[in-house]
Amino acid sequence: LPVAIFRFTLRNEGDRPCRTSVAVSWENLVGMGGYAGVVVNHTDCRACSPIEEEDFVGIRFYATKPQLNGRTVGEYTLLCRRREDAEWSLCAGWDLGTEGREVWAGFAATGSLQQEAAKFNGAIGFQFARLDGGAVAQKVELAPGEEKTLDFVLSWYFPYLLSPGLPLIDYGHAYQNWFSSAVEVGRAVLGETEELLLRTRRWQEALLASNLPHWLVRKLCNDLAVLYTNSWYTRDYRFTMNESPTYMRGCLGTLDQRMASGGIFAMCFSGLAEAELLEWARQQIKEDDPQRFGLHWNCRTGRND
Repeated sequence: LPVAIFRFTLRNEGDRPCRTSVAVSWENLVGMGGYAGVVVNHTDCRACSPIEEEDFVGIRFYATKPQLNGRTVGEYTLLCRRREDAEWSLCAGWDLGTEGREVWAGFAATGSLQQEAAKFNGAIGFQFARLDGGAVAQKVELAPGEEKTLDFVLSWYFPYLLSPGLPLIDYGHAYQNWFSSAVEVGRAVLGETEELLLRTRRWQEALLASNLPHWLVRKLCNDLAVLYTNSWYTRDYRFTMNESPTYMRGCLGTLDQRMASGGIFAMCFSGLAEAELLEWARQQIKEDDPQRFGLHWNCRTGRND
């Protein structure tokens, strides 16, 4: 899923009630991106706007004019749930060239975000608006010894997954089959944060309860980040891993890599393991094919090297 969850656990260690606030900010990255050897930076018209729904609030980050490159077309949202025991506040838009000094000075003094502190407030939609920053805050009261947990969800939706060369192919993302916007992603995950945490901890606790050395358990848990950062999962449910996230010119997974790291797919994501094996089967060539020896197929250029 195109989402990140930020969880803050607050506890009052004093002997008197206290009020405390947590704010999460995000820079609008719409318009920034690229592919191997090419940088895309169309950021002259970034903007953001508040979201106030019945069960959640937040900020939407977007661009105010069409993008020249489909790879940077999309949006982000930063959301939190409405709660009876928490006050929320938003600041939708300030120019990060000022580092948001007025925004954070107000938050430090009151524990709330002041929308009027935003730079260029009201300029949303103007061609050269630079409303790069946005923030969401929650404020709670804590009795002595009381503990509360606050969740923030950052979601994104970028519908195009384009090939680097010609002819241009849009492979899309699997998540487009389930969601149509960043708001939809964020809303769905906000309602499942406890379940997602429980299921994540379940396999980690199984490793911690094993007789493996503690350093190895931590390494196994942390090394699984590449399942997300280094994989491709397209709109038609084709799945594979890159040989490297930034090098190897987009070379997809090889047999030696799979022998070393494919166990996690076979055990936990059998459907993805099957999808990758089927992809390899589709790419097989006959023994007498001239490409079998002496030639290298460059996936980036679509030609033999």
